[in-house]
Amino acid sequence: MSEQDISVKEKLLNSGKEEFLLHGFKNASLRRICSKAGVTTGALYFFFNNKEDLFCSIVDKPLALYRELIQTSIQKETDDLNTSVENEENIMRFLMTYRDECILILEKSAGTKYESFFTEYKAMLEKVNTDFFERYARRKTNPDLIKIIVGMRLQGYLEIIHGKYSIEEAIKLTKYMACYADAGFSELIRKLNEGN
Repeated sequence: MSEQDISVKEKLLNSGKEEFLLHGFKNASLRRICSKAGVTTGALYFFFNNKEDLFCSIVDKPLALYRELIQTSIQKETDDLNTSVENEENIMRFLMTYRDECILILEKSAGTKYESFFTEYKAMLEKVNTDFFERYARRKTNPDLIKIIVGMRLQGYLEIIHGKYSIEEAIKLTKYMACYADAGFSELIRKLNEGN
């Protein structure tokens, strides 16, 4: 691929990201994307099969990296609960580095193969949290409680991602959230083990 081709492709990716962030995948216009990139729609089809291919080209790599990070974090925390704050920091650093791509996947992907990602991700976190609670509480945990806890954590992430925070500020807030979650986890396990 020539330098000119790479430049055109980059312009399309940047223009596409802006358009998808503003309008979501469904309402994004290939005409507007191409116009903003200064190319014809024919040029877009030289690099991408269709609108979804462009969207996926923007989010695929960050999403693959995020999935890897989550699996590593889960394994580390399963092996050692004391890694939870560090894991949360790493996750938030990633989310802030790829803030736009995260928003695209979580909130702007309706109509793409990723439209159910948030629901699937939430279900995975609910399972992981259920396993943690049952491991330490040594009893079945109320699934509604787990849904609420996971929902609170995800809402916290989204609040930070949408905020006007620097990475440093986001990490600091995440540390506080993780400390709060750890203390709550310990107290909740104590209550569950008491049978309350």
